[in-house]
Amino acid sequence: MTKNIIIGVLAVALAVSLLSSSNIFGSIGIGPSHYQKENFLQGLSAGTSGQFNVTNAGVISDSAAVTFSGDTTLSGANTVSGDLTATADVREKSPVRTGAVAAIAQTAGATTSVITAANICDSEYATTTPSITAASTLTTPTAALLFSDCLTTNGDVESLYVLNTTASTTAVTAGTSSTIAYDGSTGGSVTLAASSWAHLRFVRTSATAYVTIMDQYKF
Repeated sequence: MTKNIIIGVLAVALAVSLLSSSNIFGSIGIGPSHYQKENFLQGLSAGTSGQFNVTNAGVISDSAAVTFSGDTTLSGANTVSGDLTATADVREKSPVRTGAVAAIAQTAGATTSVITAANICDSEYATTTPSITAASTLTTPTAALLFSDCLTTNGDVESLYVLNTTASTTAVTAGTSSTIAYDGSTGGSVTLAASSWAHLRFVRTSATAYVTIMDQYKF
């Protein structure tokens, strides 16, 4: 009798197991059914090796070039950490030019200092060292150095404001393959007076030369 009861229980258990595994209970409403919702916890990736990625936080990143056709509108703050090139006209509202303040150094006792290509390409404002007490010269960079840094195409323009903080005059001289133009009609010259400003604009005029246009201002 006991043996028959055990065999009966095993048969019922086996039948329940088979019905459950085939989801018969779930389909006829006798037993629980579980449906798991898909979650994309890692965001979305597309392209070879995930070239284009969208994270759950809405951050978009790419490891290759991204091309947009048609009008594109960006709202909110946008930061570009690399070079940005626009091949068509650019319309801007209240642009602010940013850049570091450069110190144009001069060796103690020397009378010559050089404006570097980095001073021009990375800064908007530069000062001469206040240790200069005698008449000195300030030389612009060579065309090759300036072209390899930022003036890469004919017609490119960069500018730099220079303050002569010394108590002496400083003559601005042209570097190799460059010339200096100034407003001679008003008595201007390439000599920057003590405690005065120069606005220098560097214009690439050809593949081998550039012109520095110099304006002077004094308090």
